Amino acid sequence: MKLLWITNIATPYTVPVWRELGKLTDLHVACLAETEANRRWQTCMDDVPSTVLHARPIRAGAERTLYAPSHRLVSLFRQRPEVVVLDGWESPVFWQARMLALMFGTRVVMSYWSTTQTHRFSTGPIAAFRGWFFRSADGVITPGPAATEAVRAMGVPEDRITTGFGTVDVERFSAQARSIRARLVKRSGHHFLYVGQLITRKNIATLLRAFASMRAPADTLNIVGTGPLDDYLQRLTHQLGLEQNVTFAGHQDTDLLIQSYAAADTLVLPSTEEVWGLVVNEALSAGLSVVVSDKCGVSRSVATMPAVYVTDPHEGNLMTALAQARQEAQRPDITHPIQQLTPQALACNLARTFASQERARAS
Repeated sequence: MKLLWITNIATPYTVPVWRELGKLTDLHVACLAETEANRRWQTCMDDVPSTVLHARPIRAGAERTLYAPSHRLVSLFRQRPEVVVLDGWESPVFWQARMLALMFGTRVVMSYWSTTQTHRFSTGPIAAFRGWFFRSADGVITPGPAATEAVRAMGVPEDRITTGFGTVDVERFSAQARSIRARLVKRSGHHFLYVGQLITRKNIATLLRAFASMRAPADTLNIVGTGPLDDYLQRLTHQLGLEQNVTFAGHQDTDLLIQSYAAADTLVLPSTEEVWGLVVNEALSAGLSVVVSDKCGVSRSVATMPAVYVTDPHEGNLMTALAQARQEAQRPDITHPIQQLTPQALACNLARTFASQERARAS
């Protein structure tokens, strides 16, 4: 099957899936850009056939970038892909891809990660256009039940929706973290970790206040990431008297990040709005317990897993969850269910989905 996948940028989460999917299909990935603001990932695409379209960016707020149509996209459709996967709908370049698919008779599958909680427009013309865009697709793939619920709410028929799972390179995070942890000297205290952008919706200020209220003298919080709130959060750390307990590590690429996972006990993702939260997958794979906000899309998919504490992201409830994670000090073992959610398994699931849609269309 000839498959074209169009996405904003390559990420460390998607590349392993594309690599596996390329073994099962004739895959070509089209990235609209090489990088985006506040996303400093370094990804290797050498073994994934790909094109960077260099579509013109259109700024749409501090955290959002849209992309204009690209003439380079036409040449990719002239190669006659059987299926095109669209990782978005808001950018004009995705509207262009939708029209090209109609012209060339290419099936359209939408990839959708948002939830009803993260919808910026629930009513009005934009919501209506979004609903039409998804209902007109041949299929929609989601990473979990929260996103599937949002797709159903748009009126997409159940038989066109495939619920998959968010995934990371679990084998890499598990093996490397285990190896590093075996060489570390055991420290006193409980060691919390935050990984992500330093932006408002990540709710890091509330995390700092909750940590200040429940911490023991030897407990630590390591904050990995960069963003516009960096200076403010460091000043807040000083005001709360946490200079000896809180570290700002800045941006870390994967190998260094795994070292941070190995040195920690519990990851905290306290977001007030989060489409998914793949750092939760990474942390569980690396052997940490996790405190995760119920506003994160991932929370419904991991809520019943061992060593997971789902909480409302307000300060009091977050403080209680942090204290519970410290008290119980759970550490997932190698049989943790997250180990089954691999890029290989997801790629096989996607390939089966595309094939079944092709059979249904042919019949």
